[in-house]
Amino acid sequence: MVLNHEFSPAWSAGLTFVYTTGQAVSFPIGTYEVDNQVIPLYSEYRNKDRFPDYHRMDASITWKNPDKGRKWKGSWNFSIYNLYGRKNPFAYEFRELFNGQINYDPDVDGPVVSKEQGIVMTYLFTFLPSITYNFQF
Repeated sequence: MVLNHEFSPAWSAGLTFVYTTGQAVSFPIGTYEVDNQVIPLYSEYRNKDRFPDYHRMDASITWKNPDKGRKWKGSWNFSIYNLYGRKNPFAYEFRELFNGQINYDPDVDGPVVSKEQGIVMTYLFTFLPSITYNFQF
């Protein structure tokens, strides 16, 4: 959904909302080992699971420089990507979790009590402000 409004010839603003449902996926239900390689084991049902939904809101304000008779025109744009800072995963990694921890260290965290398959999500950033100068000639 996109909303744009021009307050005056010099000032305008925009708001964008992006939403997609989570992608269908088959999560492994276990693992087995062949020739010292860990192989994921999947159930007989494909794509019965889903990753989380993706959504974000972006906002921008633009100020157009007054026309001073030059051969070019300019404008400043101030924007924020992912305005409310939602952690939308960039990548997913299936890995074994020891004692329910992502970064398990036996020297610090003690002996292994449990081992399970888990999903580690990687996020690039929450929100990203930017300033841009545009010119036309």
